[in-house]
Amino acid sequence: MSRSLEHTKPIVTALRRSALFQHVPLRQLTALAEKATELHLQQGELVYDEGSEANAFYVVRGGRLQDFARDAQGKLTIRRQLRPGDTFGETAVVLGQATRSRVMAGDGAVLACLKATDLHLAMAESTAFRRALLSAAHPELESVVAAATQHEDVNVELVAIHGPDGWPLEKLTRALGEALVRNHGDRVGIVHVVATAPDPLGPVPPADQDGLVHVTVGPDPDAFLDSALAVALRKEMDYLLLDLTAADAEASANWAAHATKLASLRLPGDVTPLPGLRDSVRLCESVLMPETGISVRPHVLPVGAARVRLNQKDLDQPISAWSEGNRRALDKWARNVSDRTVGLALGGGGAWGYAHVALIEELLARNIPIDIVAGVSFGSMVGAYYCVAGEEGLRKLVKAGPRLAFAVQGAIINSSVIGMQVKWDVGDHWLEDLDTVFLPVACDIAAAETTAIRGINVALGTTASGSFPTVFGPTTTMDPVAGKLRRYVDGGISDNVPDGPILSEGADLVIASNIVPPPRSEPAPKPMFPGRIGALLQGINPIQRSVDGYRSTFMLFHTAGNSEQLIVDAIMETKPTSYLPIEFGRATDIIAESRALAQATADRALLRWQAMQGRNYVGQSIQAFKRADA
Repeated sequence: MSRSLEHTKPIVTALRRSALFQHVPLRQLTALAEKATELHLQQGELVYDEGSEANAFYVVRGGRLQDFARDAQGKLTIRRQLRPGDTFGETAVVLGQATRSRVMAGDGAVLACLKATDLHLAMAESTAFRRALLSAAHPELESVVAAATQHEDVNVELVAIHGPDGWPLEKLTRALGEALVRNHGDRVGIVHVVATAPDPLGPVPPADQDGLVHVTVGPDPDAFLDSALAVALRKEMDYLLLDLTAADAEASANWAAHATKLASLRLPGDVTPLPGLRDSVRLCESVLMPETGISVRPHVLPVGAARVRLNQKDLDQPISAWSEGNRRALDKWARNVSDRTVGLALGGGGAWGYAHVALIEELLARNIPIDIVAGVSFGSMVGAYYCVAGEEGLRKLVKAGPRLAFAVQGAIINSSVIGMQVKWDVGDHWLEDLDTVFLPVACDIAAAETTAIRGINVALGTTASGSFPTVFGPTTTMDPVAGKLRRYVDGGISDNVPDGPILSEGADLVIASNIVPPPRSEPAPKPMFPGRIGALLQGINPIQRSVDGYRSTFMLFHTAGNSEQLIVDAIMETKPTSYLPIEFGRATDIIAESRALAQATADRALLRWQAMQGRNYVGQSIQAFKRADA
């Protein structure tokens, strides 16, 4: 059973700190963390000894442990104290070696235990996982990862394609393969299943002019998977895409049963059971969006589904002849299938949120795609303008600064004024109709839970996300997903930088922006009078207590969104600023002040993004990432 994000998040955070797993896509780490079991140990209990079989590795969830190793004289000495958040045993598991130290529990030790078999299966089945491990710069990893692909029960990302009725699967499969080769440098083969297999199956053929390798096989998957051709393809390919156009129902079912991943492209509201779907198959779900201007209402789209707006007629043409919008949609589908979905978490903080604009501009300047945006408060406002209207929307938001200052004042009486401002600038849109997934994040104060809002109007969702309690009125509306009335207040009170909704949506690379700076350090105020009376008056001074409350609020919001609390690949954390969070008219100044931080964050994100690319990717090398990470 899938565990809650609240349970898995600390495990994923700890795994990300390990040198071996630092580049593994977050979706893959989350899936691994969901399989962890919890162990409670007695003081002095042995976790493993020297020379033990490495059948699991561990994350410390509570208490302490001691890791012993032998010194130059052969004496066991304490090598390190293991505390919550530390990992141990993963290197021996990945390399298939015996343990080299002894680990014993201290008082109150609680561990998350991850089985070696689960890790080995992830290595064997996932191209993205293997690619990430190879970037860890361990001298023995390359041979271990290569051996994982030769497991007799495993195919190298054998991907079955499911498309809408009437769409040509062969052309869809080819288009997906071309996008993987062109954008990511992946090595892609297309397996065409026909009624009669060639005899014998020959060697791996050369790639065609689009970089795709085509092989033709018969209806029996076992005959192919046991062949020398399959072994060669495992060594040379990153992905094998199944073309079942010419296969009958029985052959299609047999081949789908051997697939490691199912790439589904379905119409909104289509809940027909997918063929060949079983527990061990990774489902990469995408929704084929209708033509621009046609709403998907009343459907609420599935969590984690990419939104793809393709034209069937384009499949009859070379991709170079497609419209720019359709090429972007195809690229998005390829990212979803290959574990390269990019999410952006934008924190709240009033006018300081204009710093998000600088970050988005810098990401786009580096050709880093943005597939999902989750925002809190003004971060939700930035997300709304960008997801609805792109870069033009950001320019409108900057221009709207002075008007927003008045709208915020009006929102003290009725928070719907904020939604009116959004509609005025970018129009009236439904959240599910946006090509880029947009998740306004609010707190349902009645249910005491954080919610990523779905299935309502963009303006209403943005209003709900910024309804700061006691200052602005709450937003009360029906939740079409839960089927109940919600009383929303500002999401920042519970999750000021919403990485959780981004992870739940299936992001593999997460970029965050925490724009609430900590207050500036200043000397403590001195009592106005000496002695006890002065100390008493100092303690009840209403002005100073208000200042304390003001500073405490910003400390809480900054801490709630700092890098230690988040699972992210790159984060922009702004420094104390000379502007107030109510100075919406200073948008251009705030953006300019944030530019250097935004550039540094985008550079970090770029290196992460490039580390996720295939072996033939033309770009800055993995070695550059290692140097920057050192």
